[in-house]
Formats: sequence, C-alpha cells, structure tokens
Amino acid sequence: MSTNKPTVFTGTGTALITPFKDGKVDYFALTSLIERQIVSGVDAIIICGTTGESSTLQDDEHRCVIEHAVTVAAGRVPVVAGTGSNDTDYAVALSKDACRSGADGLLVVTPYYNKTNEAGLVKHYYAIADASEKPVILYNVPSRTGMNISLKAYKALAEHPNIVAIKEASGNISQIAELAALTRGKMDIYVSVDDSHSDDVQVLFNEHIFEAYLRSMKDMADKVIYIKNGKATGVILDDGTQINAKAVICNASPYNAFTKLIDEKDVPEKFKKEVNAKTLGAKGFAVFLG
Repeated sequence: MSTNKPTVFTGTGTALITPFKDGKVDYFALTSLIERQIVSGVDAIIICGTTGESSTLQDDEHRCVIEHAVTVAAGRVPVVAGTGSNDTDYAVALSKDACRSGADGLLVVTPYYNKTNEAGLVKHYYAIADASEKPVILYNVPSRTGMNISLKAYKALAEHPNIVAIKEASGNISQIAELAALTRGKMDIYVSVDDSHSDDVQVLFNEHIFEAYLRSMKDMADKVIYIKNGKATGVILDDGTQINAKAVICNASPYNAFTKLIDEKDVPEKFKKEVNAKTLGAKGFAVFLG
C-alpha cells in the first residue's frame, strides 16, 4: 500500500447481521454479536453491509446501528460502515452521517438496478469519496448488483486519494489477479470468499485467507482441525469431542454457514504441527487456532 493512503484494517473483518426483535433493531443482540467477534480476535467489524441488509434499513436505523457499533467497539477494532446506494446524493448523505457517527471507514457498493456506465461509475464514487472524511472501500459484488467494476474503472478510481481499498467479491479470479497487479501500492484488496471460488483465491492469497477461515471458526473449534491422509477429516473440540465432517470452515454467522474440504497442501506450515490424535487412532496434522 502506498504510504500516502491509510490502511483501514489488515486481517479479518466480520460482516454482521442487523438483529431485529418485534420489528425493531435488537441492540442488546447487536452488542453481543460485536463483543463476540472482538473477543474471538477479528480485526474489524463491518456494519450495515450486505449481510446487515442495509438496503432495507430506515434512515434512522442505519444511522443508529452505526453509532451503536462505534460505541460498543470503543476503538478496539475499526468499524467499517456500509453507505452505498444507487442514488449518488443518498450515498453521499449516508457517508456523511457515518463519518459523523465515528465510523473508521466506509464500504460503498456499486449502484444496483439502475446501472451506470463506466464514466458514471467513476463520477459516482468520486462524489462519495470527495464528501467523506473517512477512507472509502469500494465494494464489487456483481452477483447482487448486476454491475462489475472494470479494470479500467479500477485504474481511474485508484487515483483518488480517499479511495483506499477494494472489497472484491466478483469471483472472477483472473480479474482479481490483474487487479492486484494494477493497483499495487495504490489500493488494498479485501477478498470476499465463498465456497464457489475459495480454492482459486487461496492460490492468490493463501495464508491470509486461511487465517481468516481460522478466526471465523474460532468459537466453534478452539483447538485444532485434524488432517489425515492429506484431507481434513474433522474438528476436535476442547473436550475431545470429534466432529466428523468435510466442514472445517464456518462463516462468522451460523445462518450463513458453508462447508469446505481443505487439502493439507493448502495449509500454511506455520499453522501445522504433527500430533498423535488418540481419538482418531492415527497420526496427522493439527492446525492450531490460538
């Protein structure tokens, strides 16, 4: 990253849901979610993003949820607030509100439904970045918005001093690789990984992705992932209980869990240690989360 642009966070950022109860935001539950993530060792909280269903929040809900997250986090981890919209003026207003609420960075999705052309997209983002007092992270998720940020647009956007990073969720591995080369030193890249393309992304960002996986499942398996014959065979919990499954990775939200089979060759050496797992009756590799 260039020295004249800040890095909002490094490591793992958890996109949180916005919990509701009886038709209103459940701030008690939201506090618990935030505390759980911070205690588990995440490096940032993403609030009012896609997972937080920001597009269906009322204006006062959106503002209050961000304010609450900032208050609860209390500077322990950065809070990144989703402020994107397909209405440029509205996105600018949301962004200004988030800055006033104390967010450390803004996550701004591409316009959706009423899609813009390339030049319009750059102007849209420039207007938001110009108005924001905090660094802006672009969010490219064409499966949801119907619009992909092209490499040409990325190149133009990287020149803005307040656009510091990209959350890339296109699933287009060649684009991610080209993007990394194109924006090196100008923008950080946060890769959003799901089970449809995580294998290929691991090739590009192996150690960082694996660390993210480990942290996201830290609360469900405090000690090890057991790997036998080159394949992950299960999770051993603190009490010795073994969970036989291909599922060795769990997303931060149990409602959005996915499974993934990890091959031993994809596990960075610093996480591996040979052990004699008595519960399995064979030697293998243990991946330590702590």
